[in-house]
Amino acid sequence: MYMMGGSVLIILSEQYYFKMYGLQVLLNTSFQLNSSVCITSDLLASYTGNNESYKIVQTYSNHLVLYVELVNKLSSILVTTLLITPLTDRVGRRIGLILPGVGNVIQGLYMVFIIKYNLNPYYFILGGLISGMFGDLTSTLATSYAYTADISRVRWRSLRIGIIECFMAAGSSVGQLSAGYWLEAIDCYYIPPMILYIASSVAIIVYIMAFVPPELTKQERRARLQQRESLLTSYSKGFKLYCGGLNLRATWKLYVATICSNVTILNIYGSILLSVFYLKSPPLGFTSSQIGIYQSVRSLSQGLANFFITGLLVAVNVADVWLMLLAFAAAAICDTLMGLAKLSWQIYTRELILYCIQVLL
Repeated sequence: MYMMGGSVLIILSEQYYFKMYGLQVLLNTSFQLNSSVCITSDLLASYTGNNESYKIVQTYSNHLVLYVELVNKLSSILVTTLLITPLTDRVGRRIGLILPGVGNVIQGLYMVFIIKYNLNPYYFILGGLISGMFGDLTSTLATSYAYTADISRVRWRSLRIGIIECFMAAGSSVGQLSAGYWLEAIDCYYIPPMILYIASSVAIIVYIMAFVPPELTKQERRARLQQRESLLTSYSKGFKLYCGGLNLRATWKLYVATICSNVTILNIYGSILLSVFYLKSPPLGFTSSQIGIYQSVRSLSQGLANFFITGLLVAVNVADVWLMLLAFAAAAICDTLMGLAKLSWQIYTRELILYCIQVLL
């Protein structure tokens, strides 16, 4: 549900940026300004008489995405690292899953207000900060993996995490596909999909509180709360792992895992953020529904790879560090080929094959 709502938000917000800046470019043309219209690169070219006019819109939109994501990710990383993660160690993991849902509800209501009154798109930066201060995706991923580690056996832990990511990919696919078709069907009127985002966040909170059992018993939780260990001590233990707290082989694996994880996550998330503008622009010129289909296919390929390929390699006892290195290399190949794509079938074929390898991380 979290990934479904988040996927709707990404497609919705980025196309909203493109639309608002596109309308500004069309101000001095014969175009009849209408809030219920989808802005495309072809429409911009036909009214401005300039085939390069989409680049202006793309530039402004990319800059806004950069600012929103920078504020969101920095705040979510700091809050998750300094507050939420240590808190979940003491009182249980569920709080780290509930807080992002609360933040997303507040962010969604705030963004509905912006869209309703056609405010400056730069107000979305504050929305990113609101979500980040509640942990957002950083807290959700960290807590989900920690919860899985708490309740699973060591050998099958990677497979269990792969299953989590499989369901995350399925949720993303549903959100992306529905958002793309929905936006096109209602002429890019953004409030109804935003309400879906709010509703999915509320559903997350209710589901976790009602159906996700705590991983700690009441006695274990009480014992942890009574511990005198300060947060600073907890942080120092984490840093010691990277500074000689493990043997040489384990330290090497830890550094490889950390580098591969961060670079690959940056790669995947960055490509998702930039792909909307890339797909809307020539030579591809995708519509909202086509963007939704493409994003859905990519998410489904990730989910299938996590379910089948990762499970197979774990079963034959392939070390996690080699899975990460394979994913790291595949990410570079995949995005290089994506940048060279000129036709729709090329981008679908390359994404479908290469992402099945990339998501082994």
